[in-house]
Order: sequence, then structure tokens, then C-alpha cells
Amino acid sequence: MSPSVKVKIRPENDLNFPGICVHCGQPAGECMRISKRKRSITRLIDVPVCTNCFQEINRRSWAEERWQRIGLLVTGAVGVTAILLGFFLLPSALPVWLRLLAGIILAGLVVLGLRGIFRQRSAEVARPEKLAILASARMDSFTWRATTFHFSREDFSEQFCQLNEQQLMEN
Repeated sequence: MSPSVKVKIRPENDLNFPGICVHCGQPAGECMRISKRKRSITRLIDVPVCTNCFQEINRRSWAEERWQRIGLLVTGAVGVTAILLGFFLLPSALPVWLRLLAGIILAGLVVLGLRGIFRQRSAEVARPEKLAILASARMDSFTWRATTFHFSREDFSEQFCQLNEQQLMEN
């Protein structure tokens, strides 16, 4: 059986997952959220993981911590600078509230972009164990009526297919 599975599911419907960890096969007690973004829509699904894998997901490497802290400092400094630039570069004939609002909007856009960059860099330097767990389940694609999953473990994929037999579609 292929580890890729396509199921008919709408966003408001639930899927049945086996009671085992998607990564190691131990009894699951926690959930790991996987997501896929397509344009302005993000689909979020919780897949089961055991307590040990859940703890490993939440454990950060030294490099991860460093990138997150650097990101926080840089985005804070750049955000304040963007507010000030937006406020002082606009003509003083404009009302103060409008200049301040423009600075805040500029800062928000810049900070969102920078946070994404630092979050991505932080994820790239995560511990190999954490990356393996995160890669054990992913959403390959989704539409308004179907979602395609990829599971690294064949036994998990087979049990998932058995539990969702009526909703299976051809890949």
C-alpha cells in the first residue's frame, strides 16, 4: 500500500486516525498539527503522536533558540524603526494619527515578512529527531472536497485507510 492517501473530506468534517503515533507506532496520547497553505486558505489537521514524540517536537536545539531570539530582537528593532520612518517621512501637513497609522501599517508588513524568514531559518536548524517526526505526516494537497496525505509509516497508512474506507479516493 502506498503511504500517500487521498480522502474525500470537507473542512468541517473529521477524519479518523489510528490510536498510534504517526512516527514511531507507540500508543498516541497527543496530537501534532500539520498544515498546508494554498493562496489565502490554510488547512489544519491534527495527527496522533505519542508523548515522547510530542515532547521531542517541543524541544528546541541551541541553534533554533538562537534564531528565534535573534528574530525577536531584529523584528522588534525594525518594527520600531518602520513606525518612526512612516511617521517622520510623511508630510507634516497630514494629521498625526494618519502618519502614525501609516507607520504602524508599514511596521506590520515588514515585521510579518521578517518573522516568516526567521521562523523558516529556525525550522531549518531544528534537531534531526524533530525534523523526522515532523516529516512523518504531511498534507500534499487539498481542495474543497479532498485532501491528500503522505505518511512515512506504511502500517499507519494502512490503518488510516481502514478507518476511513468510505472516504478513500484514487490518487
